[in-house]
Amino acid sequence: MEQTTPKPCNIQAEQALLGILLRSNEQLGRIAGTIEPEHFSEPLHADVFEAIRRLVRAGKQADPITLKPFVLGVEPINGVPVESYLVRLVSHTNGMVSAVRDYAELIAEQYHRRQLLLTADDLVRAVQNTDAKATELAAVAIGDLDGIVCDSRPRGRTLVEVGEVATKIAKALGSNSNERIHIPTGLEDLDAKTGGWRPGTLTVIAGRPSMGKTAVALSLARQTAIKGQVGVMVFGLEMTNEEMAARMLVDHAFRGEATCSYSQILQDRVPTQFHETLRNASEELESLYIKTDEKRAATVAEISAKARQQKARWENDGIRMGPIFVDHIGLVRPTRGAGDNRVRQLAEITDDLATLAKELNVPMVALSQLNREVDKREKKRPILPDLRESGSIEENADTVMFAYRPAYYLERMIEDEPDKQEEIDLLLRNCRNDFELIIAKNRSGETSTVHCFVAIHANAFRNKAFRNE
Repeated sequence: MEQTTPKPCNIQAEQALLGILLRSNEQLGRIAGTIEPEHFSEPLHADVFEAIRRLVRAGKQADPITLKPFVLGVEPINGVPVESYLVRLVSHTNGMVSAVRDYAELIAEQYHRRQLLLTADDLVRAVQNTDAKATELAAVAIGDLDGIVCDSRPRGRTLVEVGEVATKIAKALGSNSNERIHIPTGLEDLDAKTGGWRPGTLTVIAGRPSMGKTAVALSLARQTAIKGQVGVMVFGLEMTNEEMAARMLVDHAFRGEATCSYSQILQDRVPTQFHETLRNASEELESLYIKTDEKRAATVAEISAKARQQKARWENDGIRMGPIFVDHIGLVRPTRGAGDNRVRQLAEITDDLATLAKELNVPMVALSQLNREVDKREKKRPILPDLRESGSIEENADTVMFAYRPAYYLERMIEDEPDKQEEIDLLLRNCRNDFELIIAKNRSGETSTVHCFVAIHANAFRNKAFRNE
């Protein structure tokens, strides 16, 4: 006969917790956000906890007498009437009030262990009884596991003492240590407008294809790792790790126009005079804490799982985790079922990314494509309404920046109007290295435009003053 493995539970902890709450109702506030009724393994205990909570929230006393209406008709516990059972719980907890949090954490821990077993059972059944691909089944399991991780985080920390946070901010002023609140982007001109990357926030960089979104994201990732002295993750859903590394390599080696391009690196046709410069740059890059991931069609759950693991590794080594870059939102696969409604899918994805940023307390930087309507206008600079057509991206973002490179449209004009090439060439010479980060939304500062220097062939973005150096 097959034996059933006992499910994890701690009845004694549940009894002790309920006894403490019935004895001292004010203790309920100390465990707020730690456990919910469903965390109890005994259904009666879950009902009693919910009844206590309802009474206390209504400003009433919760004790074995006032709980009577909630337990009428409930079967005796091991032959003991429920009313007498509740009295016993109170009488057995004298002097145990100070341990209320410990009991709550024990109950929550056993609940999460039961959830792990359910996830494992579901995965086994799915493997045995469905024809779904292993990667699909793994993605569902990762989502479930990530949900357990999220649920096990102390939710009470969303409510904090403002003085505590203010003191932390004040101590970090002018600091170059890990106590610093904001993380430098590497572009001082951008930091002057935004203050840098803010942990717990979602920044969206949007633009038309070929405008330089990926290029600026990779350059900022590299420069942030240097200036911020933090670990950076880049999820490049449409690039290989080699392509991302090539772009960062030539960017790191860039000192001026006389340099090779990242396409030359990828095609193995780099002129000999640049070999030594690139080797030196590669050694310097190797000392930085930058991780790239090339998985296509990743879900937010997969991104979350990898980010949590890497954050733990870096923190064990004393390294603060900086921004996570996702390139781009349109290639992220929804974790939950949003059907074929793309607007709902984008809303889910951006909301999940914003939530992950808060949970990990790191900056999240997500790239987004703009639709073709921008190109049909006479004025090509993007504006917020261009993003509003993409669902809830703007609503979920704390900061929205548009990537705009005027040379892109002039280069297209040469193809369309070859008779004006001389005139267009003159305009190109004046703006070939111009790049704009248009800050269209900024919850913690002003909206403005940051003008940058760009050498798009080298994936290099610098402060505007670089042009004159």
